Amino acid sequence: MVSRQVDLTSDFNTNNVSKVQIDISGWDYVLAHIIGPSATISFNATNDGHESTGGYLGDASSAQNWASVQGTNQSTGTATTSSNSNNAIYKFSSVGKFLQLTAAAGTTVTKLLVQFAKIQ
Repeated sequence: MVSRQVDLTSDFNTNNVSKVQIDISGWDYVLAHIIGPSATISFNATNDGHESTGGYLGDASSAQNWASVQGTNQSTGTATTSSNSNNAIYKFSSVGKFLQLTAAAGTTVTKLLVQFAKIQ
């Protein structure tokens, strides 16, 4: 298995944005460890990177047309489209090219760790 972990805490908390949009293409699944959210965080995905004809391929920051998706709580096995748990890990398997974790403006997290995994 190949994996990579990133700490997206500051990305989520910066400038009252309260969201991260990440490219998950090429990975078999993603684990999001959400610690201490101050409000509910919703899970969305899209395959639309806002590509333009003849050039720009799009990326996570330009992605659009988000749809609600389910992440599975790894403690309970329950699939859900949002979380307000104090400390939970959610698994997302092949939900789209881009994954968005988003909340109302001003929402913060104590920690947001995302692990990308590919089974070989």
